[in-house]
Amino acid sequence: SFYCGGSSYTPFGHVWAENASLQGQADGEWHDFTSAGDAYNYSATSYLYTPMRRLNLTGIGHFDVTDETRLVSEFTYSKRWSTQQMAPQPVWFDFTYDAETMGDSLLSHGVADGEDISYGRRMTDVGPRGYEQVVDTVRAVIGLDGAFDNGWGWDTSVVFGRNDSVDRATNLLNMGSIQDAIEEGDFNPLDQADWSGSNLAQYNYTENNSGGSQLLVLSAGLNGEVMELPAGYVGFAAGIERREEKAWYVPDSLTSQGLANDPRVEPTGGRFDVNEAYVEFAVPLLADAPFAQMVDLSAAVRAFDYSTFGSDETWKLGLTWRVNDELMLRAVRSTAFRAPTVSELYQGKSPSFEQVNFPGAQDQAEVTVGGNDQLTPELADTVTAGFVYAPEWLDGFSMTVDYYEIEIENSISSVNNQYIVENCLDASTGAYKNQDTALCQSSAINFNQSTGRISFNNQLQNIGNESTKGYDVNFKYAFEAAGLNWRTGLDVTILDEYIVDSGTSTIDYTGLVTSGIGSYAKVKSNFTLNASGDNWDAQYQARMIDGLDSYACLADDSECLVPSVGTVVYHDISGSYILNDTVSFSAGVNNLFDKQAPYYSGNNDSNTDPYSALI
Repeated sequence: SFYCGGSSYTPFGHVWAENASLQGQADGEWHDFTSAGDAYNYSATSYLYTPMRRLNLTGIGHFDVTDETRLVSEFTYSKRWSTQQMAPQPVWFDFTYDAETMGDSLLSHGVADGEDISYGRRMTDVGPRGYEQVVDTVRAVIGLDGAFDNGWGWDTSVVFGRNDSVDRATNLLNMGSIQDAIEEGDFNPLDQADWSGSNLAQYNYTENNSGGSQLLVLSAGLNGEVMELPAGYVGFAAGIERREEKAWYVPDSLTSQGLANDPRVEPTGGRFDVNEAYVEFAVPLLADAPFAQMVDLSAAVRAFDYSTFGSDETWKLGLTWRVNDELMLRAVRSTAFRAPTVSELYQGKSPSFEQVNFPGAQDQAEVTVGGNDQLTPELADTVTAGFVYAPEWLDGFSMTVDYYEIEIENSISSVNNQYIVENCLDASTGAYKNQDTALCQSSAINFNQSTGRISFNNQLQNIGNESTKGYDVNFKYAFEAAGLNWRTGLDVTILDEYIVDSGTSTIDYTGLVTSGIGSYAKVKSNFTLNASGDNWDAQYQARMIDGLDSYACLADDSECLVPSVGTVVYHDISGSYILNDTVSFSAGVNNLFDKQAPYYSGNNDSNTDPYSALI
């Protein structure tokens, strides 16, 4: 097994005192804690996959009001039931050691009577935690569209969407009540019998939370041709839109009061609305000229007014140049504006336990996550340029190459957890450093060197500027052979750089995998081969992900068992059979050869990477 660490919150209890770190035993005795021998493997009882059931209902209709006007409608309803299982709850609290009422079992290990100690325990006594979610989603659309006598088209619509969720967490302990019992002398945390399942039943509770979101969109649009130029007609599209969004979350009463061991989870709620207007033009510049079979210019402007952020606008300019039947060139320059969502703004604070690597520290830090009502919008500049080549000498073949370059200001994200630890704590002494920087001030990091517990704040924030550039390449070839229709395709994404500039430091994440903010392989590709007959088709797919280095191991890879992983390829097959016009059957196998996810050090998702499909 590659497992090389674990949690210091262990079965039978772990005591941290001024001069001792002790592991409890089933017989009530204690021994010196060692990570290699006593750390708890919390992955063994946690689900890697989420069991899920879904119900989907869809209805689509239209009615011709007149010869030129149509009423359209759409309704969808979905219900999701999902469950997860995690390792038994870790609990921790502080108390004063009273040898008279709690027993003298710690005295021989150097713990003094009356000393303040910290206690942590993994609640295997009551079993794994269970999580259940029930989510109801409704979306309804009703609209009218039609055409005027001059050929212009118009449309108007109302869109309503709502999402309601209820989630439950089971096998949790009311630690507020247990701590009250300790103070009153009715519960001895050093007596293994008091931690028995039967005795803990009175403190066991089920957490119930609820939340949801709602969206309302009113829109109207107009499109058509406004004038004729030598190269063709100028087309346009224009419209207006009003959007209202709101979201809410109501945690369990015990959780919101911070009585459930973890730090308190705050209720949340908020809303905003925005009014927008846009206009787009497609202008033919040249047609049927030497080396210019067609040259088109596209231009667009969108203005908006947010109730939370005020007014702004974005624009786009694009040029498409078809040289001949084989070659087309294209380029686009645009700006973008992304306002924070209601969840990003108003999601309440809650605890999360994230993987970190730091000398003398537990491998999971207690990280406060959540929304931030001080967020400001993201602004972006984008440039793309490329070509499409479809040679006449190879019928059915085409090649597309596009270059992209994106720069984002005021990027909304959480900070890399490992980055916070490395920049705000001194690895050689464990002392605080860089406390005058915005990063360390906002994180309010705390390191208890007695217990090895690290805690800090990592709510969403405008982390600075991001820039990325790279290439998207596509090859397609369709042909007939052996009485069948064949299609092949190869999509390749090449990441040239992905740089995050926080103002005080710059990190290029290209080729790195992180714990919490994603992975950034230099090369990813998808190859597909499809064969089809009169009433069937079959497909093979190969997915390749380039090798990655763990960000957590960059400072000192000697502390990591597997600081890097090599290239991974997964193989999938699928097929379908058409019985008649209304009935068809399909089936497939993902990861055909049961390729195991590569292990790497520095992540708590069973030391794999869910962000780049390594599992």
